[in-house]
Amino acid sequence: MATDATIDYKTEQAVLGAIINDPTGSKAVIESLEVTDFGDRRHQAIFSTIKRLYLTYLEKGGKDIFSFDNAVLLAELKADRIDEEAGGLEYIYDLSMTAVGNDQINKHVGILKNLSLVRNLFEKVDSLKRNFNQSSTDYSEFLGIFEDSVKEITMRREVTDFIDMKKAIINMQQYYSRPNLSFSSGYPSLDNLLNGGFQPGSLIILAARPSVGKTALALNLVLNVASVNRSAAIFSLEMSSEQLIMRMLENTSRLSEQSIRKYLGNKLNENSAEGAEISSSFKAGLDKLEKKSIFFDDHSSSTIGEILSKARRLKASYSNLSLIAIDYIGLISVPSNKSKEANRQQEVAMISRNLKAMARDLQVPVIALCQLSREVDSRKDHKPVLSDLRDSGAIEQDADQVITLYRSDYYDDDDKKEDNNSAYPDAPEDIPAPVDEANDSFSEVHVDVQKNRNGKTGEVILTFNKLFCRFDDTNSGYDNDDGYYGG
Repeated sequence: MATDATIDYKTEQAVLGAIINDPTGSKAVIESLEVTDFGDRRHQAIFSTIKRLYLTYLEKGGKDIFSFDNAVLLAELKADRIDEEAGGLEYIYDLSMTAVGNDQINKHVGILKNLSLVRNLFEKVDSLKRNFNQSSTDYSEFLGIFEDSVKEITMRREVTDFIDMKKAIINMQQYYSRPNLSFSSGYPSLDNLLNGGFQPGSLIILAARPSVGKTALALNLVLNVASVNRSAAIFSLEMSSEQLIMRMLENTSRLSEQSIRKYLGNKLNENSAEGAEISSSFKAGLDKLEKKSIFFDDHSSSTIGEILSKARRLKASYSNLSLIAIDYIGLISVPSNKSKEANRQQEVAMISRNLKAMARDLQVPVIALCQLSREVDSRKDHKPVLSDLRDSGAIEQDADQVITLYRSDYYDDDDKKEDNNSAYPDAPEDIPAPVDEANDSFSEVHVDVQKNRNGKTGEVILTFNKLFCRFDDTNSGYDNDDGYYGG
């Protein structure tokens, strides 16, 4: 019987979570592992059922996508009469939240296989001890048997810590000879800092104080990327899909919300010059919007597990999914049983780690919005720094890029901003309330790339038209009127 010291529960959970989250991408892992590579009985039960599902899939030709969700897995465990032994649906759900990323999965598999050999070795030693008879055993022969048994087991061990120089050089050459898979954000100035744009598999944190415009910028980025050849998805835990569409329509039609409401409420005389102009702009903007391949999820109480599951299913259905935006990290919840065991910092660290794993596993850039702490407001220059990221330092650690927003007029005219927001009480927290067309609706927004794992850091300035919920890269001479820019 294996002792606890020979079982790495967290690694077993991480590997099973990766398989459950992405069965298709884990086929090689399933093939390389055996049930005995898991020490925990629950994990043995779960993997034995997954292995049976995979073998059935191969027997049918293995041509279709190999997939299953948590409910299917539980049903199969019940069919095998081991669902209780496996911990039930709640435990399967917990496993999906502990998944390791594709870049670490082989290392974790190696750890499991080595620990399996350790358990095998201990069992062999126990067997030899039981069969040892001092009065009738040839000690020299016994030691030879013991030595051969140990050697046979240790020769099968996985050496996971090192690769030699030749292998390392080959890996490096393959990695850096890959074509640049980045694609444009729609803003050339920003692309210049991001090594060509968004990188598949990257986690991008977009952070600002409330009402500076981070949701508005995220919507612009989604509009820029979504095209005939690319899809994008938005998980909005704060705004409804109707509100998001209104902001997007303001952008594509270059009409204010007030004008759109008049049009939709049949309060315009389309025979007048103003009415005809608004009608034409509305129809043109709606036509642009309808051509965008964008998917919305506006459940306000989404857990990180639900987001991961929905994103996986969407990617399986739409292979051209190129961007996922999440608004925002602070509103994502964790299962109630997990939240009892962790403070909010630990919860946010778990959420951040899972978003990073999702980006890498799906090979889709994920833009996660994040609030900045009030320390920014108390600082004299009000410029954000990385330590202002709210709730957890793990966000900064997990992110490939951290982008902060600063808008000087946010602080220059607080009274006007408060008066304007009070006139529009339903305006979402991070989208500035509509402004009067007679007032200056333009702002310069400092977009500061403060962390960039694969490129430069620095600041660019975008022009924010609050009236139309629209950002333009005027510094580059490029007016982003037609959405997606670049290849």
